[in-house]
Amino acid sequence: MPFTRQNAAALRLLRLARVLRTARLLRQLRIVPVAVGRSIPGTISFLLFGGAFALS
Repeated sequence: MPFTRQNAAALRLLRLARVLRTARLLRQLRIVPVAVGRSIPGTISFLLFGGAFALS
């Protein structure tokens, strides 16, 4: 495949760009689990209060 051999460097750069784009996306998606983890203590206390209120 002569076309592929001539453009091998360009194809490698495209592959590198795809990896970098994915890494940037994963960094942005990391916000979601961090936010969920930080909200768990408040959610648990709210559920305990609601359960205690419902039982009384």
